[in-house]
Amino acid sequence: MNKILFIIDSYKSLHYIPSWCPDWYGGSPFLLLYSPLSYILTFSVALTGIDGVLAYKIVDAAFYVVTPITIYILSRELNLKPVEAAWASLIFTLTPTVIGNFLFYDRFPNIVALPIACLFVTSLSKMLRRSAATNFITSILLLSILILTHHLSAFIVLILVPLAYFSLTNSKDRLKAAIILIAVIGGALTLSSPWLLRFLEASGHLMRNPFYNRTVDFPFVRLTYAILDYLTIEQGIFHFYLAILSIYQLFSKNRGSRIFYLIGIMILLTGMGVFEFAGDSWLRILGQGLIVASFLSMIWSVLSIKRIVENEDYPTMFLSLWFLVFLWLSLGNYAMPMVNLPLINTVWRSLDVHRFWLYLAIPIA
Repeated sequence: MNKILFIIDSYKSLHYIPSWCPDWYGGSPFLLLYSPLSYILTFSVALTGIDGVLAYKIVDAAFYVVTPITIYILSRELNLKPVEAAWASLIFTLTPTVIGNFLFYDRFPNIVALPIACLFVTSLSKMLRRSAATNFITSILLLSILILTHHLSAFIVLILVPLAYFSLTNSKDRLKAAIILIAVIGGALTLSSPWLLRFLEASGHLMRNPFYNRTVDFPFVRLTYAILDYLTIEQGIFHFYLAILSIYQLFSKNRGSRIFYLIGIMILLTGMGVFEFAGDSWLRILGQGLIVASFLSMIWSVLSIKRIVENEDYPTMFLSLWFLVFLWLSLGNYAMPMVNLPLINTVWRSLDVHRFWLYLAIPIA
């Protein structure tokens, strides 16, 4: 809101938009440290003569309303029936973390970016499953728009690219698909480069300071917190249980993978319990090891059935991998000790675990 009012007030009084914003300590280059497109869009709406606050509310509400529609479109692309896709949209809309993102946290650029992200994943799926020039061009445009709307959402969505690559393509099409994906990412980076290059340069300077989002260090893996505070309050325990059950149904043709998946769930719960009750003893490390082993086993279970499922089951595999990987990421660095490696940790500290919660709500729905 502050950035939007700064744009509008500056334009009304000065008839131009300053390149420096006094907000945040001694100030910072305006619209450089955060993606600019959502603010520019709201400013454009305000130019029609309406109040800046009203312009903000219109854009915010419009994209919040549009998001369930894009969830429906994505669901239909991933082989859900119309009724199932409608239920997915409703479940997503009623997910507590989605409501909190809009009403409590008011993450404005994230709200604008969410439907764009859904449309990009839809286009990505079409491109990998049914090669066409229009899907290729659409994917480039949507990803570049996403980068310019909310860079963190773009980074999160890029994690889905290898998951889609391994789950939505056949082995004979892998090389072609890899080349296409590299071209899409390269094209999007090129289109967004006028802002992105300056942002990356500025981010390099900012990362030298000791400040970072503390959510990446919070022990979300504690069993009682994960079940009561995270799954029940943020995600909705009923939604989560149905998602776990849906993945279990995927293994109907492979009893061995089904058993391995159930063992993975039991190891996960055991590891979280050990982590919580170990305190500062060495057993805490054992708990972390069990958590890592559980996710690796569940992900392997999904990947291992690729050779025996039909093509129409590939989207279910993609959603299952999306769910498992983002659940892992949403539990923070105690669930992923590998993020403490020097180079990875630099990137990890620039993230926000709560955003993984939001994007986890999509495959859950």
